[in-house]
Amino acid sequence: MESYCEALPKSFLTYLADIYGVEHNELEDSLSDYLETGRMVYKETDEITAAYGMDWMRSYWETDDVFYSHDMPDDLVTRCKSVLGTYGMEGDAFSVVTFDESDEAVTDEAFSAVQIDDSWYIVDLMMAAEELCHVSCGENALMRVQAEQYLCAVTDRDTEALAGMVPDVFWNYLQRTYTDFDSTQWDAILSDYIENAFGLGTITNFTCETSDPVWYNSASISSFNEKYDFGLYYAYCVDYTCSYSLCDDYGDLEGSYMVTFVEIDGEWYIVDPMIDYNYACYDALWEDVELPEMDDTTTAENFSDAETGGDTSTDTVVELPDKTMTKLMDDYFAAYEDKSTAGISALVPDAFWIMLDDYYGMSQSEAEGCMTAYLLDLQASYDEKGVTYEYTVTDVYDYSNAEVASLNEYFEVYQLDSDTYTEVWIDLTVRDSNGGTLLTQQSWLIFGKIDGTWYIFDAMTDYMNASELYADAAGSDM
Repeated sequence: MESYCEALPKSFLTYLADIYGVEHNELEDSLSDYLETGRMVYKETDEITAAYGMDWMRSYWETDDVFYSHDMPDDLVTRCKSVLGTYGMEGDAFSVVTFDESDEAVTDEAFSAVQIDDSWYIVDLMMAAEELCHVSCGENALMRVQAEQYLCAVTDRDTEALAGMVPDVFWNYLQRTYTDFDSTQWDAILSDYIENAFGLGTITNFTCETSDPVWYNSASISSFNEKYDFGLYYAYCVDYTCSYSLCDDYGDLEGSYMVTFVEIDGEWYIVDPMIDYNYACYDALWEDVELPEMDDTTTAENFSDAETGGDTSTDTVVELPDKTMTKLMDDYFAAYEDKSTAGISALVPDAFWIMLDDYYGMSQSEAEGCMTAYLLDLQASYDEKGVTYEYTVTDVYDYSNAEVASLNEYFEVYQLDSDTYTEVWIDLTVRDSNGGTLLTQQSWLIFGKIDGTWYIFDAMTDYMNASELYADAAGSDM
């Protein structure tokens, strides 16, 4: 097949031109780049939940492999008819097409095909083409509109508009990471940062280069998730180049700016406002920024206790949702009080030792030597005669689906991925052997539920730190 567009019905191409203003030539180049990313297509609404994607389709596009046709399940026929109906089209027959003659392969490498006027077409390809037109092609594409809104908000110092461009769960990241500030101060912090970092005047003209979106491959997406880890999982990423003309005190200026869009839980967001907030709060830790007084009783308009884990002050005592978690916390701090390496080891799943060996080349016994050295050194820094740990639970936050997916990307390789993660905030007090206060701080522990069993993931983190910092003690009984 010479081109993707040749595999699309002419009536469908007319639909795209009428609705999105996207012509054949523009669509062909963009669609080729789009599918090369390994894009899995979902046109998911209450009525349509696409069962088959096409992340593998491009690699087979020009092959001579034999295709096999299978009967399409009734529920998928209904979904395909619904999709075609939005395009003003009807199908004469439907089939699931694969490269395997076994019916068991229908839900794996498969795509949905429809017969229209004696010719067969791929429904998945039509869905991908429309989604592409919606997000990045044409004058009113989502990315074009949001890119313009972002740059205009920056030049206008419109922090309210910028706040409206980020997903609600992002505020939880700011609250957890920058405890020196509260939500009533974020706008002032961002406004000061924008003024110093951008220094743009008023935009008088704005254009976007629709021919130059750069879609990330799977490796680049993984790297981007690691670089901008805001507790979110970016399923797909694309860079979008914008050109603009603006007028400031020094006259007219032309320039370009690249923004990055990410897909989170099926929705597209421009990631730049999140990066701006993060950099702004980080800089504010070290810069002299004039801020309003902190108000613990007030939250930002788009920032609710339910979305962010709520108030982490010491005024409220919160019960843990599972008694097992309470026992795990008691055992965790008891192990530190007793300098018990065995106690810490009992808190980690067996699969963790495989992960530790992969990272540091240590067996369990070698790592336990490092942990023993770590515990002794930690107590010596407090009180040689011993310390006690006291804690009060102040808040409990269950991670969102996006946050769970982000963590599991890291842990699933070692079969340590969890069904759910819960973050438990505590007020922690460390006392010396005479009962005097050595340390009081707000902290948190992360719990994960693996195959129905709760674990404190901090115990694994402690082992990773001990293995790195006390490697010379590997295998030692001390």
